[in-house]
Amino acid sequence: MASNSRWMKCASAAAAAALAVVALGAGPARADSIPFSDPNATGTIGFCDKSGHEVTSGNIGAAPFAWTAVSSDRAPAGYAAPKGRASLFVYQPIRYVDPGDWSGKQLTAASTFTNTAHPMAQATVLDPALVDFVSVFPPHWNGLVQLRMFFSAPDSPQHTDTYPAAVVRVKGDNWTLMSGGHPACGAGRSVSVETISLPKSAFNVKTPRATPGVTAPSGASAAGSNKGASAAGSATSGADGAATVHPSNAAAATKSGGSGSSAGWWWLVAVVVVGAGGGGGGAVTWRVRRGSA
Repeated sequence: MASNSRWMKCASAAAAAALAVVALGAGPARADSIPFSDPNATGTIGFCDKSGHEVTSGNIGAAPFAWTAVSSDRAPAGYAAPKGRASLFVYQPIRYVDPGDWSGKQLTAASTFTNTAHPMAQATVLDPALVDFVSVFPPHWNGLVQLRMFFSAPDSPQHTDTYPAAVVRVKGDNWTLMSGGHPACGAGRSVSVETISLPKSAFNVKTPRATPGVTAPSGASAAGSNKGASAAGSATSGADGAATVHPSNAAAATKSGGSGSSAGWWWLVAVVVVGAGGGGGGAVTWRVRRGSA
């Protein structure tokens, strides 16, 4: 009996070890290596390629960053399908700074989605690469960058109080998913307003691509002190609730300059300035910039 008992204990220990190995290899998320927490992050984001397969790493120069972002949580009340829209944003984590005050930029236009339980944001070849952001806002804190999904709907303010999130690490010219993943890529469909509103000629661009002349920042993956957000670029600080809105959100319906020529075309950029605390009723200002194909 004693021999059987020892054998059962050894078998149980081996089974536990095997389960631990399976659990460690089950996905890319390694949240234990992330030195910060975001109290506003509810749920996670996973990323999918064009074929509907999960993506957990890639080149920071590829545009778009990922073809589809999928939330693990339901869309907020009032932002459900079919009227809800989802957009992907990227933020620069900064040590000793509240996540609500990190600098960020919109990566995709607003997208329709069919599954309220797993809202999605679709990207197109017109959307920026990750290098477009990290070249202006280097990931000083252990090379980490946070992705967030925000929601909008007609006659409603953008929902940014809580959001699903993911964290990636940038090292050299590549990114790797550290927190998030396991997306339900086939749980629904998502369509960018770019696809709906812009002429087909607008999508005659080479992919992957990135902003001409933009390269990965030196030391992007290095740990160390944070130097704060750069004042350059179009991304705006979250301190006052401001966010740079994707050009197609503002100008998709105008279809101006949609020739798709290599010289580029003019994009109208709306900057929505929301009152402190993320409330609605903010002012909208407009800027015009020239986008390069």
